[in-house]
Amino acid sequence: LKTVNFAFNNLEKIENFTFKNLTRLESLKLSYNRISILNINTFYDLINLLKLHLDHNQISIIQDGLFDYLINLKELNLKNNYIHLIEDNSFIKLAKLELIELNNNFIKFISNKTLSGLFSIQN
Repeated sequence: LKTVNFAFNNLEKIENFTFKNLTRLESLKLSYNRISILNINTFYDLINLLKLHLDHNQISIIQDGLFDYLINLKELNLKNNYIHLIEDNSFIKLAKLELIELNNNFIKFISNKTLSGLFSIQN
């Protein structure tokens, strides 16, 4: 299994370890749902995920550690949510990330540690 698409549903919550043992998954689409909270172990075992689409949800906080398992992630789409807080070092393990989309949120403050670890971002 390389792609999972749950876009355009009414998902409100994803349990911890939902994707356990899906180590070959490369693309996960959770766009256009009603997800508001993501827990630290939501993305457990997704070590080969390349693309994660969480756009058009109701996410308000990005916690430090949320993306720690996604060490090979290249694209992260978080646009059109309610994000107002991105905790320091939330992206620290995403050294291979090339694209991050955060437009159309409610972010009011970005610290000097918010984007720590993002060494591969492209223009």
